[in-house]
Amino acid sequence: MGIFKKGLIAAGFCLLAGAASATTVFDFRNPYVGGNGVNAWNGDYTMSVDGLTVTATAGVYTSLGAVDKILTSDCASVSGCFKKVTETKAGLGVGYGLRGGAAVNGMPFSFGELITLTFDQEVAFDEVFFTTFGRRAGKGSDFDLFIDGKNVAMEQLIGPGKSYSLTGLTGTSISFGADKFRLPYFGGKTDKFMVAGLKVSEIAKAAEVAAVPLPASAPLLAAGLLGFAALRRRRKAA
Repeated sequence: MGIFKKGLIAAGFCLLAGAASATTVFDFRNPYVGGNGVNAWNGDYTMSVDGLTVTATAGVYTSLGAVDKILTSDCASVSGCFKKVTETKAGLGVGYGLRGGAAVNGMPFSFGELITLTFDQEVAFDEVFFTTFGRRAGKGSDFDLFIDGKNVAMEQLIGPGKSYSLTGLTGTSISFGADKFRLPYFGGKTDKFMVAGLKVSEIAKAAEVAAVPLPASAPLLAAGLLGFAALRRRRKAA
């Protein structure tokens, strides 16, 4: 293979390397139902992927008033709050007392269960993946969204694809809440879902990738190599 062809291939690899993504995907689905601590969890609902660590906690919030408000994002730190994180093959949910394997559910009197994911550094949130459960009359679940404890979106419908774009949101924690509650046999809509996965971008790494000038210069390098190759052909023809 000629030196110019080798140079062009090298330039192509430089382009690919420069465009490398800093995206990390967390898969919260536990293939071993009821087996806490597996599927990369450390036993305390702390998971590390690609050097990025996230901790899951269960909490409660209220939808009374114009804006939803978190009462606690971690029931383990509050006396009398018995909500706990649950994990199943469907993802992360919230249980109560000895009740395990539960989804994030609405509660009576305008209260709701909350699952919070806290990172060890600021991240850019890209996309969340849900597992939903059948509702009466074909009505789907929706969720309330919090970033760093602040309500940023209310009653967001979980679509057929069961994913939701989080582009443009950054922070160290993200919370998903369910507040619609239905009494047995009374019909109506109730929120019920589990968080199956989350895609984030590590801001520090993304900045490092963006700061590398090589991707911008690689096309110029390739063009230069092509020019040299053309000049070489002309000399041989002469």
